[in-house]
Amino acid sequence: WEERDEDIVYSLAEVKEKDTKEVLIEKAKGSVCAGYVNLYPPGIPLFLPGERITKEHIALIDRYLEKGMHVQGVNGHTIHVCK
Repeated sequence: WEERDEDIVYSLAEVKEKDTKEVLIEKAKGSVCAGYVNLYPPGIPLFLPGERITKEHIALIDRYLEKGMHVQGVNGHTIHVCK
């Protein structure tokens, strides 16, 4: 995976000014993440606030959740995104 400029939609400061909503992870593709999403432990960021959520992100989260791993920033099977 290679980060591209279009992957980062908003700066952290811009994200903090946005309204957010909680959506099912499966429906988050194309949305902009409103918070940090980390695999914990050890605390490895999977993606950052302001980053566009891709099908690869969703597949990664699903894989970790299926293995019983803790993904910070994911609440059950929902995630906060910018409106």
